[in-house]
This record gives sequence, C-alpha cells and structure tokens, in this order.
Amino acid sequence: MTSNDLSVSSRTSLLQDVCRQVKDAEALASARLLAPIDGSSAKQKAYQTCKHCRQEYAVVENHTKACRYHAGAYESHCTAVYVLAIANASVGSRHVDLDLPIWADHDPSIHVDPEELILDGNDSMYLEGVIYECCNAPGHIAGCVRSRHKPVVAFGKRRRLS
Repeated sequence: MTSNDLSVSSRTSLLQDVCRQVKDAEALASARLLAPIDGSSAKQKAYQTCKHCRQEYAVVENHTKACRYHAGAYESHCTAVYVLAIANASVGSRHVDLDLPIWADHDPSIHVDPEELILDGNDSMYLEGVIYECCNAPGHIAGCVRSRHKPVVAFGKRRRLS
C-alpha cells in the first residue's frame, strides 16, 4: 500500500503525524505547500482551486493559457435556478437543447427536468445535451476562454494560513 491508496483525510492525518514526529518534516511540508506571492516575501497556498474551471492547480505552474472555461452564467427560465447558477458563474452561459440526441428518449412526465439535471451536479453525464451561448459549442467541449487560473478565494494581504 502507498499513500496514493489512502483517502485525502487519511493522507492529511499521516502528514500531520509525520510533521509532529520528525523535526524537519513540518518545515519541508510548509515549504512545499506554500508558494511565494510575486514580488513579495508573503506566501500563499501552493495548490489552489480555480474559480473558472474548478480544477486544482499548482500556483507556480500557472500561466496565461493554463485555464479553459466558458464565460458567463447559466441562463434558465427558472429564476431560482438562475440565481443558483449566478453564484457559480464558471458554468458558462448555456441552455438545454432538447433537439440533441442525448434527450431523444427523455420523457418529461417520467424524468427530471433536463435543466435540473445540469445544475444538480450531474454536469458530466449530461453536458452533451447543452449548448454554450458564448461560442455555440456543445457542453462537453473544452472552454472557449483561455486565461490564467484564478483562485476561488483570492489571497489577501491580511489573511493568515493556519
């Protein structure tokens, strides 16, 4: 068994135990888990989650074309769903296209509304059934916007890492 076979919480516990028992382990782990902020002696998390593409990325490897996403917010006929999607703007402006083959056997009287399927975290299964309005691409196509990754939580000068 290797550490890769463990859950995230088990790996975290293991790392904490090693840091408590081995004198230089905490300094080594901190050096690997914290990255310098450009032009400053301040530090930030070395691995962050991008607010656009939702992928974890290494801060030191971030570059101008590292992230691909669709711009905007999901547009729906349902105001409540639209408000939910605005909070998650990385989804991109898209609409369910009921003429696409994936919805051929979809019966609204039996199945859940397709827009609910898309917003309920089942994106990956049903992305072929949506069209992005920013580029008219099917939902399973990689983003049309390329940029640097942007952290979900911006790192402020006064924020402390514990």
